[in-house]
Amino acid sequence: MKAIKMRCLNTVILGVLILGLNGCNDNDAKQQQSPQAQNMPPLPVSVHVVKFNDAKIEKKYPAIINAYEKVDIIARVSGILEKKHFAEGAFVKKGDLLYTIEQDIYKAKLDTANAVLEKAHSNLQKATKDWERAKTLKKTNSISPKETDFYLSEYTNAKAELSNAKANLKQAQIEFDYTTVKAPINGIAGIKNHDIGDYIDANEQSSRLTTITNTNQLHVEFSIPKNDVHSYLSQIKNSQTVIKLLDTKNNESDYNGTIDFISPEIDQKTNSLLIRAKINNDDDRFLAGDFVRVSIEGLIAPNVAVIPEEAILQTPNGAMVYVAENGVAKMRPIGIDILTKGGIIVKKGLNEGDKIIINNIPKIRPDAKVVETEK
Repeated sequence: MKAIKMRCLNTVILGVLILGLNGCNDNDAKQQQSPQAQNMPPLPVSVHVVKFNDAKIEKKYPAIINAYEKVDIIARVSGILEKKHFAEGAFVKKGDLLYTIEQDIYKAKLDTANAVLEKAHSNLQKATKDWERAKTLKKTNSISPKETDFYLSEYTNAKAELSNAKANLKQAQIEFDYTTVKAPINGIAGIKNHDIGDYIDANEQSSRLTTITNTNQLHVEFSIPKNDVHSYLSQIKNSQTVIKLLDTKNNESDYNGTIDFISPEIDQKTNSLLIRAKINNDDDRFLAGDFVRVSIEGLIAPNVAVIPEEAILQTPNGAMVYVAENGVAKMRPIGIDILTKGGIIVKKGLNEGDKIIINNIPKIRPDAKVVETEK
């Protein structure tokens, strides 16, 4: 029993001795690792004091330019394509004659319809006179009921025939007018799809003759991510919001647009919201199909911290900053948003009054001693 107690006591004493030796080794290691650091004076640094305020921001998005108006010119009647009255790629005005489709057949139908209408007028005149005479004779019982019914029927049929003749004439006139194909809008005429002499079937897809594209104005379409929808959509809807087009170097151009459409729903496939703006393009600088970038200025990010860009360290674990706490540099992870003219917006990780170190960053190590200096 005494032997067991003695072994236990020896074990405890040995353990204490080992711990003591380890402690000595740790202290020795620290002294060996950074003998200069312990004697190094605090590193002078400038700081930025964190304040939360509303910040003016600018959002940029990729966009595509589409034609403001693009119209397919369709043949409304069938026939031989007789004449072409425009130059492909040239500007045409609304109402300009583009094509003439075989007119003889439709002119004959129109003439026939006019003749039928004249005959219908004549028949109605005769039927009207006969019916008036029959009504007079009926009063003196000088005409039988059967004859009275006959003249009434003739009069009624004559009126119906006149109405039908008028409708047929109107239809014939419409078809004849369709033989002259005119431009419905101002714009640039596209490539012809048919040659003179081709037979055009108005009921087939081949009835498309050409296109006209209005390039004096253009539509710029872009999508904003769902997060921006919740943050800025109410501001974007403001009628004063200006959409600026950026050039190929991402610089502002002289082209401004105004929003004329905002989709009523978020696209579930892209998790974004479609917005469209209208721009003037009188000098034809931009073309439909161009890819550009747009900038929305004047937006407000409420109650955010903005810090200098040079204060941020990009690490494998994300963005970091050094915060001066009681003369010591503490590394802190942050969540960053967008770059503004005043710096980078920080979404999370900072508190009001934090002192962010903004210079001598390459010389700083975590927990290094620092001293604040004037900027």
